[in-house]
Parts: sequence; C-alpha cells; structure tokens
Amino acid sequence: MVADGVGAADDDEPIPTGTDLGATGPPPSGTVSEAAATVLPPVGVVPPAGDDGEAEGYEVRPFSMARLREMDDNALRQVENLEVSRRGYGTLRWPRRTDVRGLVEHGLRSIISIEKHLVKMYQASVPKPPVGEGLNKECEYTMEDVWARGPSNELLTDARSLERFRRELQRSADRFDNGARVVSYDAQRGEWTVELAHW
Repeated sequence: MVADGVGAADDDEPIPTGTDLGATGPPPSGTVSEAAATVLPPVGVVPPAGDDGEAEGYEVRPFSMARLREMDDNALRQVENLEVSRRGYGTLRWPRRTDVRGLVEHGLRSIISIEKHLVKMYQASVPKPPVGEGLNKECEYTMEDVWARGPSNELLTDARSLERFRRELQRSADRFDNGARVVSYDAQRGEWTVELAHW
C-alpha cells in the first residue's frame, strides 16, 4: 500500500498517482502492496521455518512467539486479539479469537511480511487457509509513515490538502478485492488504518 505523493493542486487538477494503491487493478489476494514502487526479495528467498522476525523488529502480542510455542492446541485455537507489529512499519490486529496454530507451526516470517507500505500474507510454501480460518480473517492494518506530500515531496499540513489526501486513501482502499474499509487516518502520527475482511 502506498500513501504518499498527494499534491496540493486545485480540485480541478488530477491527483498524482503516488497514492494509487491499485493503478493497474486491485492487488492480488493476500497482498496489500505499494504500486510498482516496492522492491521485493528475490524469488525463492524465503525466511527459514520458525523465523519469528525478532531481529527485524517484529513483535507478537498478547503473547510472544516463545510463549505461544509453550501453549497447548486448545489455547492456540483461541488467542484473543492477536497483534503482530514491526517497529517503524505497521501493525496487524485480529479482533476476537484467532486460531494461531499455523503461525506457531510455520513461524511468523513464513506467513507474514510487513515492509514499508506493504504487507504480504501466506507467502512461499505456506498454504492459505479458507476465509475465516487461521489468520485469513478480519484484520485491522495500521500502516506507519503515511504522509500527504506535495510535488516536491514537501509535507502538506493544511486542511484542504489533508482532506484531499483522506479522500484519495479512501479511493485506494475501495480498489481492494478483500473488503477493505478505511478506519482512520491520523495526520499527526502519519498512520493509516484499514480494516480487511480477509487476506
């Protein structure tokens, strides 16, 4: 997902496409991606199974990955309000009960990748479960470092520019095929939150 580059142009002028999350159509299912501006790791480079991403700044709450590995199957089927975040990039939140057995079995980085303005789920060899199961269910994603910027990359803070930027974020979310809905945009913190029906 990209969310920068909106200019302070007049309403009659087109908005630059830097905020266009789906200029070439909606992103593939399971991906919230930055349109053509993100360099992905080379094909075939997959984090090793069991990699929890701690060295890369990933955190899991309400229990750490180490604590989750100690839990029995019954407890893993009903983890309340799971949250996975990566400092400086964003946070994924699954409300209510979530079955995290697959997360424990395969390792966080085999299933989740949070990069700048990009989230990938169920990558590599980990099969995506049916909608409503595992992590393929309702999720809230808060993307960090999302700012309204002008043509020279200057930060825009006036009310008119911020309103235009919010409208562009809404249009971008509307293009996703997984039921995305904008929850909020915090211009002071540069955080954009969307709710996804599934991955």
